[in-house]
Amino acid sequence: AAPTHDGDETKRTVSASLGYVFESGVMPYVSYGTSFVANPGVIITTGTVIGQAQPTVGKQYELGVKYALPQYNALLSAAFFNLDQDNATVYETSSGINLLRQLDLRSRGVELEATASLDNGWSLIGSYSYNDVEITKLTSETVGRQLNSSPYHTFSLWADYEFQGGALEGVAIGAGLRYVGSSFGDNQHTPILDNESRTFVDASLRYDLGKALPSLEGVKLQVNATNLLDEVKQVCTTGFCYYDEGRKIVGSIRYRF
Repeated sequence: AAPTHDGDETKRTVSASLGYVFESGVMPYVSYGTSFVANPGVIITTGTVIGQAQPTVGKQYELGVKYALPQYNALLSAAFFNLDQDNATVYETSSGINLLRQLDLRSRGVELEATASLDNGWSLIGSYSYNDVEITKLTSETVGRQLNSSPYHTFSLWADYEFQGGALEGVAIGAGLRYVGSSFGDNQHTPILDNESRTFVDASLRYDLGKALPSLEGVKLQVNATNLLDEVKQVCTTGFCYYDEGRKIVGSIRYRF
């Protein structure tokens, strides 16, 4: 018979943050939080039921600083984070059977971000992240290794320009890059399964009809394209591989009142 479980799993979580804004526009801050997720299902290894999946619990703290540049309507931010997570659930199929496993992780890294909305129609967003996702409990050969499919480095840059006058007033165009660094294809770091780094190009075009016809104020047409150059590579995680999503173009019309 299929295994069953009946229980009441609850836990109190907390979240708190504290920051202070100096007259210069600099704001240092600190935050702390805990998490809890009940996991249905059982842990299975080579067809043998080990027991009920334990709830995933975590605790995270973050130290950061933000700096507002009012003369440029821009914001710069930098943060260091540390997340410890116990009993994270992962599925693994390398044995030919879909197995539910649980492991402990420590995710530690930095995030940098800059945003600006200028009065000449330009808007800019840039971000960089370094994330070291270390396995702290699983098997003897995987402890201390980077979790599979978790790149150390990611980066994105987006620029948007809206015409401020003339025949093209109301038209806005945007383009950007997304970089995803290389990663390991399994928790043993088997070289043949390593995932290559990828760079994606995105773009957008929108038109505010209200700029040309006041009676259509609030109506906007927009076309978004992701992975415009159709960059598709294989990405492996423990036990299976998949492909990046190819070129995707979506058109929309919105009305706000």
